[in-house]
Amino acid sequence: MLEAVAFNDLWIWHAYFGVSGSNNDINVLDQSPIFDDILDRVAPGSSFYANNTYYKYVYYLADGIYHENATFVKSFTCPREDDDRQKYFKKAQEAVRKDVERAFGVLKKKWYMIHNSCRIWHKSKIRDAMYACIILHNMILDDKGKAICQNYEDVDPPVEEVTPEERVEIRAEIRSREIHNML
Repeated sequence: MLEAVAFNDLWIWHAYFGVSGSNNDINVLDQSPIFDDILDRVAPGSSFYANNTYYKYVYYLADGIYHENATFVKSFTCPREDDDRQKYFKKAQEAVRKDVERAFGVLKKKWYMIHNSCRIWHKSKIRDAMYACIILHNMILDDKGKAICQNYEDVDPPVEEVTPEERVEIRAEIRSREIHNML
Protein backbone atom coordinates (compact mmCIF):
# COMPACT_ATOMS: atom_id res chain seq x y z
CA MET A 1 0.00 0.00 0.00
CA LEU A 2 1.51 3.32 -1.08
CA GLU A 3 0.70 6.69 0.42
CA ALA A 4 1.94 9.55 -1.75
CA VAL A 5 1.65 13.32 -2.08
CA ALA A 6 2.51 15.13 -5.33
CA PHE A 7 2.35 18.68 -6.63
CA ASN A 8 0.85 19.63 -9.98
CA ASP A 9 4.39 19.91 -11.39
CA LEU A 10 4.68 16.11 -10.83
CA TRP A 11 7.14 16.54 -7.94
CA ILE A 12 6.54 13.71 -5.47
CA TRP A 13 7.42 15.09 -2.06
CA HIS A 14 6.08 12.30 0.12
CA ALA A 15 5.89 8.55 -0.41
CA TYR A 16 5.38 5.91 2.23
CA PHE A 17 4.88 2.19 1.85
CA GLY A 18 2.92 0.80 4.78
CA VAL A 19 4.17 -2.17 6.70
CA SER A 20 3.20 -5.63 5.49
CA GLY A 21 -0.01 -7.22 6.63
CA SER A 22 -3.66 -6.44 6.35
CA ASN A 23 -3.55 -2.70 5.89
CA ASN A 24 -6.00 -0.29 4.39
CA ASP A 25 -5.62 3.44 3.74
CA ILE A 26 -6.51 4.34 7.31
CA ASN A 27 -4.09 1.88 8.94
CA VAL A 28 -1.28 3.06 6.68
CA LEU A 29 -2.08 6.68 7.54
CA ASP A 30 -1.89 5.93 11.27
CA GLN A 31 1.61 4.46 10.78
CA SER A 32 2.76 7.07 8.29
CA PRO A 33 5.43 9.67 9.02
CA ILE A 34 3.49 12.30 7.00
CA PHE A 35 2.56 14.30 10.10
CA ASP A 36 5.86 13.80 11.98
CA ASP A 37 7.23 17.23 11.00
CA ILE A 38 4.05 18.87 12.31
CA LEU A 39 4.17 16.80 15.50
CA ASP A 40 7.85 17.67 16.01
CA ARG A 41 7.22 21.35 15.18
CA VAL A 42 9.78 21.43 12.37
CA ALA A 43 7.32 21.81 9.46
CA PRO A 44 7.36 25.20 7.72
CA GLY A 45 4.57 27.50 8.84
CA SER A 46 1.41 26.98 6.87
CA SER A 47 -1.40 28.70 8.73
CA PHE A 48 -4.27 30.27 6.80
CA TYR A 49 -7.80 31.63 7.09
CA ALA A 50 -10.83 30.09 5.37
CA ASN A 51 -14.49 30.75 6.05
CA ASN A 52 -13.42 33.28 8.72
CA THR A 53 -11.65 30.52 10.65
CA TYR A 54 -7.93 30.34 11.48
CA TYR A 55 -6.20 27.04 10.64
CA LYS A 56 -2.76 26.23 12.05
CA TYR A 57 -1.73 23.37 9.78
CA VAL A 58 -1.40 22.52 6.12
CA TYR A 59 -4.23 20.55 4.58
CA TYR A 60 -4.27 17.69 2.10
CA LEU A 61 -6.90 16.98 -0.53
CA ALA A 62 -8.29 13.54 0.19
CA ASP A 63 -11.01 11.23 -0.99
CA GLY A 64 -14.00 10.06 1.02
CA ILE A 65 -12.33 7.07 2.72
CA TYR A 66 -10.25 9.21 5.08
CA HIS A 67 -11.31 10.37 8.52
CA GLU A 68 -12.70 13.87 9.00
CA ASN A 69 -9.39 15.31 10.19
CA ALA A 70 -8.52 19.01 10.35
CA THR A 71 -5.79 18.32 7.80
CA PHE A 72 -8.02 16.72 5.14
CA VAL A 73 -10.28 18.52 2.72
CA LYS A 74 -12.68 16.23 0.90
CA SER A 75 -14.81 16.97 -2.09
CA PHE A 76 -18.56 17.40 -1.76
CA THR A 77 -20.10 14.03 -2.53
CA CYS A 78 -23.33 15.66 -3.70
CA PRO A 79 -22.97 19.42 -4.20
CA ARG A 80 -26.24 21.32 -4.07
CA GLU A 81 -27.63 22.01 -7.53
CA ASP A 82 -28.18 25.67 -6.71
CA ASP A 83 -24.68 26.22 -5.28
CA ASP A 84 -22.19 27.01 -8.04
CA ARG A 85 -19.35 27.41 -5.50
CA GLN A 86 -19.79 23.83 -4.23
CA LYS A 87 -19.92 22.48 -7.79
CA TYR A 88 -16.81 24.47 -8.77
CA PHE A 89 -14.93 23.32 -5.64
CA LYS A 90 -15.82 19.67 -6.31
CA LYS A 91 -14.59 19.92 -9.90
CA ALA A 92 -11.36 21.75 -8.98
CA GLN A 93 -10.59 19.50 -6.00
CA GLU A 94 -11.07 16.32 -8.01
CA ALA A 95 -8.83 17.66 -10.79
CA VAL A 96 -6.03 18.49 -8.35
CA ARG A 97 -6.32 15.12 -6.59
CA LYS A 98 -5.30 13.51 -9.85
CA ASP A 99 -1.76 14.95 -9.53
CA VAL A 100 -0.55 11.81 -7.74
CA GLU A 101 -2.05 9.57 -10.41
CA ARG A 102 -0.45 11.70 -13.13
CA ALA A 103 2.95 11.65 -11.39
CA PHE A 104 2.89 7.87 -11.07
CA GLY A 105 1.73 7.55 -14.68
CA VAL A 106 4.93 9.37 -15.67
CA LEU A 107 6.97 7.05 -13.42
CA LYS A 108 5.43 3.98 -15.09
CA LYS A 109 6.41 5.32 -18.51
CA LYS A 110 9.99 6.05 -17.41
CA TRP A 111 10.76 2.83 -15.56
CA TYR A 112 9.65 -0.51 -16.93
CA MET A 113 9.85 -2.30 -13.59
CA ILE A 114 7.09 -0.11 -12.11
CA HIS A 115 4.65 -0.75 -14.94
CA ASN A 116 5.15 -4.51 -14.97
CA SER A 117 4.76 -6.87 -12.11
CA CYS A 118 7.80 -7.63 -10.01
CA ARG A 119 6.19 -10.36 -7.92
CA ILE A 120 9.37 -12.39 -7.77
CA TRP A 121 11.05 -9.63 -5.78
CA HIS A 122 10.86 -9.41 -2.02
CA LYS A 123 8.60 -6.58 -0.78
CA SER A 124 11.54 -4.64 0.67
CA LYS A 125 13.32 -4.69 -2.73
CA ILE A 126 10.17 -3.48 -4.47
CA ARG A 127 9.86 -0.66 -1.92
CA ASP A 128 13.52 0.33 -2.32
CA ALA A 129 13.25 0.27 -6.12
CA MET A 130 10.13 2.47 -5.98
CA TYR A 131 11.87 4.96 -3.67
CA ALA A 132 14.86 5.02 -6.05
CA CYS A 133 12.55 5.69 -9.02
CA ILE A 134 10.80 8.49 -7.12
CA ILE A 135 14.13 10.08 -6.17
CA LEU A 136 15.43 9.85 -9.75
CA HIS A 137 12.13 11.25 -11.04
CA ASN A 138 12.43 14.28 -8.73
CA MET A 139 16.10 14.74 -9.64
CA ILE A 140 15.20 14.79 -13.34
CA LEU A 141 12.49 17.39 -12.72
CA ASP A 142 14.93 19.50 -10.71
CA ASP A 143 17.67 19.17 -13.34
CA LYS A 144 15.27 20.26 -16.09
CA GLY A 145 14.18 23.23 -13.99
CA LYS A 146 10.60 21.98 -13.93
CA ALA A 147 10.24 21.63 -10.18
CA ILE A 148 8.45 24.46 -8.42
CA CYS A 149 9.20 23.13 -4.95
CA GLN A 150 11.36 25.25 -2.73
CA ASN A 151 14.65 23.73 -1.67
CA TYR A 152 15.02 23.91 2.11
CA GLU A 153 18.32 22.01 2.33
CA ASP A 154 20.30 25.09 3.38
CA VAL A 155 17.86 25.98 6.14
CA ASP A 156 18.24 24.30 9.50
CA PRO A 157 14.92 24.33 11.33
CA PRO A 158 15.09 25.50 14.91
CA VAL A 159 15.29 22.58 17.28
CA GLU A 160 12.51 22.71 19.80
CA GLU A 161 12.04 19.78 22.15
CA VAL A 162 8.46 18.57 22.00
CA THR A 163 7.14 16.75 25.04
CA PRO A 164 4.99 13.64 24.67
CA GLU A 165 2.05 15.63 26.06
CA GLU A 166 2.51 18.31 23.38
CA ARG A 167 2.62 15.63 20.67
CA VAL A 168 -0.68 14.22 21.95
CA GLU A 169 -2.19 17.72 21.90
CA ILE A 170 -0.96 18.43 18.36
CA ARG A 171 -2.19 15.03 17.16
CA ALA A 172 -5.63 15.84 18.61
CA GLU A 173 -5.63 19.18 16.73
CA ILE A 174 -4.67 17.44 13.48
CA ARG A 175 -7.45 14.89 13.93
CA SER A 176 -10.12 17.39 14.95
CA ARG A 177 -13.43 16.57 13.27
CA GLU A 178 -14.84 19.92 14.40
CA ILE A 179 -12.12 21.86 12.56
CA HIS A 180 -12.55 19.61 9.51
CA ASN A 181 -16.25 20.42 9.35
CA MET A 182 -15.53 24.18 9.48
CA LEU A 183 -13.39 23.91 6.34
